[in-house]
Amino acid sequence: MAKRRRTTKRTRSRPSFGRFKRSKRGSARSKAASTMPFVAAALYGAGRQKLAQLVSPIAAKIPGGNIADEIAMFGANWAIKKFIGRKVPIIGQAAKTGMLIEAANIGAVIAAGQFNIGAGQQQSINSGFTATLG
Repeated sequence: MAKRRRTTKRTRSRPSFGRFKRSKRGSARSKAASTMPFVAAALYGAGRQKLAQLVSPIAAKIPGGNIADEIAMFGANWAIKKFIGRKVPIIGQAAKTGMLIEAANIGAVIAAGQFNIGAGQQQSINSGFTATLG
């Protein structure tokens, strides 16, 4: 089996021997950059429960019904991405991943038809009266 030929790239300056200079083929992204989304998703998964506990008092005040917690988490992730993500890129990527996850959760609830704005403020209609037949 013959060896594979390497492609050469012409450059403006030619060496004195008459051959073209070879250019190195580098990868477009390093391995660290290609694994960053996976690390960011794991980081978001590890911190989501703690963040949900911090955001739950705000979620109780949002009139979003059964998706109020997703809306609050989306807002928290947006704020983290905007203010902290510029200084620490892995946290910004984790917040971006969190925004995508929460948007997917909101879309799944709306697509299933389970979106109910008044779900958080329902009151019991039955006042304790029960009738027995007999």
